[in-house]
Amino acid sequence: PADKPASRKIWRKLTVAAMVASLLAGAWWYLAVYSKTNTLVSDKVQEGLLEEVNNTNITRQIVLEDGSRVRLAPMTKIAFPRHFLKSKREVYLEGEAFFEVTKNPGHPFFVFNKTLVAEVLGTSFNIRIIKNKIEVAVRTGRVAVFENGQKIKLNSQQKLQNGVIITPNQKVTYYTENRHFVTSLVETPVPVDTQKDAALSNPVFIFDDAPLAEVLGSLEKAYQIEIVLENDNLGKCPFTGDISKQTLFNKLELVCSAFQANYEIKGTRILIKGGISCK
Repeated sequence: PADKPASRKIWRKLTVAAMVASLLAGAWWYLAVYSKTNTLVSDKVQEGLLEEVNNTNITRQIVLEDGSRVRLAPMTKIAFPRHFLKSKREVYLEGEAFFEVTKNPGHPFFVFNKTLVAEVLGTSFNIRIIKNKIEVAVRTGRVAVFENGQKIKLNSQQKLQNGVIITPNQKVTYYTENRHFVTSLVETPVPVDTQKDAALSNPVFIFDDAPLAEVLGSLEKAYQIEIVLENDNLGKCPFTGDISKQTLFNKLELVCSAFQANYEIKGTRILIKGGISCK
């Protein structure tokens, strides 16, 4: 009986030692295995590029060498060179960011993910990378989005049909599992500031017996979204109202309700369906 306390102490020491050994083995395994699983950004940092990481819970802005501004969402990483090449500008992204790219037609701007590339000459757009899909939404300008041929094997047919071009208030969703592109409108379209017409940056939509075709034409011009009337005769009907403060989709609901019509989003276009024509 006198030996029991001593044996218990020895057992406890052995148990603690085993736990410590297990923790050390786990730490070694993590460092040996996971530390070698480099991400796209970390790979580029090892090649000499600079890295910015937003570990905060708010958006953080950085300015690149060419004056382009990048707003990094929380938990986003970006790698970029201290000095861009003379022929092109390339950055590498993990997470979500909004880009305002300085225009320079002779030096296209590329944003790389592991499987996707977005190419622009000068524009503002948002990229969101989540688990099984990547979304690119354009605010101004044009963006070409295509698969990264250096990371994904493309046959000759895929090379010819690789990617899409999207314009303001449009977005493309790329599904990584089936490598499929789907184009659509952004959730909340906004008037497009072309910087050529100051009125377009803050348009007023006040109509007094204006033909519906004119009303829809004004919306098309401001939002740069094609709106199609299923019933052409409806375009001659007059509309009166102030729809300046509503969102685009609320504007369309008000306009459609005046003619007992409705609208549907068809890819990157809007279709006005049904309705009662005026006499």
